[in-house]
Amino acid sequence: MFFRNLLKSFLIWRIKHISKRNFILILSLFIGLIGGLIAVLLNGAIHYLHSFLTIDLDIRFQSVLYFLYPIIGVVLTVLLIKFLYRDEFAHGITNVLYAISKKSSIVTLKDTSFFTLGSLLTVGFGGSVGMEATLVMSGSGLGSNLARLLHLSYRTRMLLLGCGVASALAGFFHAPIAGVIFAMEILMLDLTMASLIPLLVSSVTGFIVGKALTGEEFIFNFSMQDPFAIGDIPFFILFGLFIGLVSFYFIRVDKLIDTLSQRFQNTYARISTGVLLLGLLIFLFPPLYGEGYEAIENILAGNPTAMLNNSFFYDFRTIEPFSCYHSSQSVCGFIDIDKWRYWRLFCSFSFPGRYWWLLFCKIIELHWHAG
Repeated sequence: MFFRNLLKSFLIWRIKHISKRNFILILSLFIGLIGGLIAVLLNGAIHYLHSFLTIDLDIRFQSVLYFLYPIIGVVLTVLLIKFLYRDEFAHGITNVLYAISKKSSIVTLKDTSFFTLGSLLTVGFGGSVGMEATLVMSGSGLGSNLARLLHLSYRTRMLLLGCGVASALAGFFHAPIAGVIFAMEILMLDLTMASLIPLLVSSVTGFIVGKALTGEEFIFNFSMQDPFAIGDIPFFILFGLFIGLVSFYFIRVDKLIDTLSQRFQNTYARISTGVLLLGLLIFLFPPLYGEGYEAIENILAGNPTAMLNNSFFYDFRTIEPFSCYHSSQSVCGFIDIDKWRYWRLFCSFSFPGRYWWLLFCKIIELHWHAG
């Protein structure tokens, strides 16, 4: 009762002394601070759990723990959803898109909390699902619930939801512009140019918080070694055609696996099959372990052979094209079992796209030298 009276008094005072436009800017700044802090906490929790579980593993040898850890993570997530959440659980950012289109941009604390905890368990124990969907869910929950608490309109609630998403992504990836673009394009927010300012405020604030608390550089940090040449354009066109075929493969296999998974009438049988396949793939292809950012960092650093650490193929690490092929096949193989798992991959194609690009470049390079 005390809190309600205090909130009511604050809202009355705000209406008298602060305009709606300025109030939204203040809220966007606040969301940026909290969203950046959430991103830092999630990043720290994932890396701490990864380090704790793999600290004593020798890169020269394969460990059965790569088979067991992901299974443990998915099983814990399933138990969490089955016995504590006790409701239908959508995949990835589907929750947010559904909330925007059907639920007046209301993302409940229950959905946000369980999705975040489930993602921490899945990714922390090695499930290669990425953190993007978790950040989107956490940020949208922050903005939506703050708007509901302050009894703001639907359009303002949708705007603050986007601010939360932008700030969380910017704080995690240190990419404020990407956070804004994601909020406007992927979430398909119907916003005016005036709404762009709160998004920028939240995104930049989240970036500053993430940068200040972690002190890290960009997650994917690289520099151009050679200037762009007009003569390289045909190679980009050729790669566009190549990755288009890979995209077609991904869509067809995704639908095929979806159809096959529906044949499992028993939920536990479907989940058991999925986690066993997941554990086996990560055991055979350790680059799949975790969110996948470390493998991409190795590629950008010019060290793709590091992705063969802890695998059966460690002795072939000096053969760089083999390393590239190994990475591409392993990631796409993991995507093939996506529908068998309890988690829907948000970044299911963004990561293999980078690996296929590396494989494509090595094929062109070898053909060029052979010619």
